[in-house]
Amino acid sequence: NGNAITSGTAIIVGTEITVNVTPAVSHNVTGVAINGNTVDNNSKYTVTDRDVSITATTQIKTFTVTADCSGGVSAESQTVTYGSNAVFNLTVPSGATIKANGNIISGTSYTVNNVTANTTVTFTTWYNVTVNAGNSTVGGDANGLYQVGDTFDFTVADTVSHIVTGVTANGSSLGTTAGTYKHTVNSATTISVSTVVVFSDVLSELFVSALPPQAVRLSTVAH
Repeated sequence: NGNAITSGTAIIVGTEITVNVTPAVSHNVTGVAINGNTVDNNSKYTVTDRDVSITATTQIKTFTVTADCSGGVSAESQTVTYGSNAVFNLTVPSGATIKANGNIISGTSYTVNNVTANTTVTFTTWYNVTVNAGNSTVGGDANGLYQVGDTFDFTVADTVSHIVTGVTANGSSLGTTAGTYKHTVNSATTISVSTVVVFSDVLSELFVSALPPQAVRLSTVAH
């Protein structure tokens, strides 16, 4: 009649009962038996002229915490029981910064506490990009962290006193003139700009006027 029956309750022969096993939130029902005979949970049973013994077995729930890695960092997915912690031991490329679900982590270990459902942790690899502009003017993307595969876009311009003669990323040439550049990030990167001084006619005259007279005469003879 919809009423709960506790262990030890006397039941009239011919009464139909429903066996409904509700496990703790941390467990699953793995088996139900009535008088030793396996039945499905929520099964109905008609009481006969003998005592009724109902038994149930349960098992703690297990969950998968998946490591979704990119850019060089690596970690093994974890299978843990309800309420346990999943601990990832990371293999981190040299010079890299790692983010877990978008947040920077320190060290080479990351823990997901109190796991109660299947979940995924996304590990991404980031590197610092630094620009040494020297005597040039550099614009575009700023110094900072960039994810592996990102494109670092920047412009290099001459100044009044200097002309760009080289642009490199970790020593590899990207170009030899002022202009717009792109660099795909796959490691810690230092972008360097080299320049030469521009001598205007005015600067040349000032330079010559500052020389001793004999140096000016020699210079004139040489030309």
